[in-house]
Formats: sequence, C-alpha cells, structure tokens
Amino acid sequence: MQIDRTVAKSISADAENALKAVADKYGLTLNQKGGSFDGTNLNVKFVFTAVGNDGVAETTGRKALKAYYPELALKAYYPELVNCEVVLRSGLKGKVVEYHSRKRQYPFIVEATNGKMFKMSESDVNRQKV
Repeated sequence: MQIDRTVAKSISADAENALKAVADKYGLTLNQKGGSFDGTNLNVKFVFTAVGNDGVAETTGRKALKAYYPELALKAYYPELVNCEVVLRSGLKGKVVEYHSRKRQYPFIVEATNGKMFKMSESDVNRQKV
C-alpha cells in the first residue's frame, strides 16, 4: 500500500477521532500539529493540553502571552490583587494594575490616584492593602 495525500488525510482524521475520546476522558484538549508523509511512512503530531481554571487551554502561546502582557499575568497569577487598593508610603491611594513575572524585586505596578505609576514588591502590596 502506498500512502498519498488523500490516504494521509483520512488516517489523520481517524486518529484524531480516536484520540479525542482519550482527551475527553482526562479533561484535556487535543490539537493536531501537522505531520508529514512519503510513500511508505506517515508521521502525525498530536498535542494534549491541560485546561486552566478559566476554561481556556494553557498552550505555550498563552504562557508567552502572559509574560508579555502584564495585565493578563496579574489576572492569571494574582486574581485577588486585580484592582486591589493599596496605600502608598506618601499617603496616596492606588490600584494594582500590572504584574511583571520576570522582575523579581518589584514585580507589581501600582497606579496612584494622581496618575503616576509606582513599582512595589509583593510584601509591600500585601502589607499596604486597604
């Protein structure tokens, strides 16, 4: 038997349908990530992905998105601090608006009522909550 394009597509579809039951059983999502074939071999790649607490699959692209968009990272890693009010050392009030996961010392950005932005550590944010 020779494997051509139509045979490769039908085998891939059948394999995806069979693996879909396994993904549903374990609460995962299934994505086909391409494949290749020649006259005698067919290679198909499937990726099982865990679903996050928000009902969205935690793909590698979504993880990268959280790293580049601090507002999403704040909602994902510290949902209790979204728009949390804190009192700054100067006495101004502010809200936690961003979280930068790669900044170890001052990962949180707080926007004060006067519009200025301040960076804060996690311990400062927890200590100065209103």
